[in-house]
Amino acid sequence: MRRLPLILAAPMLAACAPAQPLQTVACEGVPQIEQFGRLTDGAAMLDASGQAQVTQALADYEAATGRQLVVATVPKLDGRRVDDYARCLGDRWGIGDAKREDGVLVLLAKGERQMRIATGRGAETLLTDDEAMAIVKQMTPRFADGQVTAGLLLGIDAIEAEMGSVQ
Repeated sequence: MRRLPLILAAPMLAACAPAQPLQTVACEGVPQIEQFGRLTDGAAMLDASGQAQVTQALADYEAATGRQLVVATVPKLDGRRVDDYARCLGDRWGIGDAKREDGVLVLLAKGERQMRIATGRGAETLLTDDEAMAIVKQMTPRFADGQVTAGLLLGIDAIEAEMGSVQ
């Protein structure tokens, strides 16, 4: 068998290697967090019933729209900005269809009492930053009253109403 020159072999080997999660400047300082399906409750903000309700609502959203929506809670942002943290998790986890880039992530940071709705590039025209902020403002009173499940369910419904389904 003929050997390939090293210069040609290296790119071929790199192409066969498993893809690494996308790392951007926004990810500097953001810890590696394992995704647990549609809901990753790392800050333990939901009881078992709430987790079941939110997980079901996310599954229903995906079935109705053809898009992926993921919710994550974290205990703290580790000094990072909430928008960078959310973007980083969305990129690392590969939320949404790879070709359409239409995933959405709702991130709640318990310690800082902050949240962000982050969209993939393909979803930015369907759910603008202004629309996402309006949804956050609808959800916030529920969180302030300790109704995390109700706030998330309200947000999931509002995101679905804004984005519609895949054509």
